[in-house]
Amino acid sequence: MDRACKSSKLFQQMQLGAVAPDKFTFVSILSACGSLEALLEGRCLHSLIICRGFQLDIPLGNALINMYAKCGCVEDARRVFNTMPERNVVSWSTIISAYAQNGQGKEVLLLYQQIQLGGVIPDKFTFAGVLSACASQADLAQGKSMHTHIISTGFEPDVVMGTAIVNMYSKCGSLGEAQRIFDGISERDEVLWSAVIAACFTARAGKGGPLSVSTNAARRSNPNRIHFC
Repeated sequence: MDRACKSSKLFQQMQLGAVAPDKFTFVSILSACGSLEALLEGRCLHSLIICRGFQLDIPLGNALINMYAKCGCVEDARRVFNTMPERNVVSWSTIISAYAQNGQGKEVLLLYQQIQLGGVIPDKFTFAGVLSACASQADLAQGKSMHTHIISTGFEPDVVMGTAIVNMYSKCGSLGEAQRIFDGISERDEVLWSAVIAACFTARAGKGGPLSVSTNAARRSNPNRIHFC
């Protein structure tokens, strides 16, 4: 956040000094606007990019999509996405994540179908966004299908992918499968622990019992295994 504030201030100084920003300057400042959720400033930058005649290439387009998505303006992000003459996997992953975070799971699945038809090779962030959509809809069948597809592509269950899979299975009520995936992940961060603890809460609350592990206990002891139920 401090770096984002610093970037924004440097851009203001650049304008006061009559120094013309280039494409990479805009990309950097748009990233700062996204981090700060500074929508007004981001819109001004977008207008300035258009006025300066910059072409909406992949770096600029992705930066605009990311800025609008982080500011919660999914439709604006989609408009930028739709007007990009070329897109890469980052473009697709960013717009998919934007829809997933706003609970628009059906749109995520439609976008993923377009990825498959267009021959784009998804990355782990693409898959994480689709799994998040399955979780939000509690669509276990679609989630399982996606998990099977991920395995077939050869992706290793790192912390990003593992968190998305654990979250999907737990929100779809398949706690045993969530447990199995969790046990297979060697490196775990706070986001993964949060997903696991939420699953524990769901499991134990349904039985009227206490949580099987607390956040503080997980951080202190970093246990190798916990039980979901």
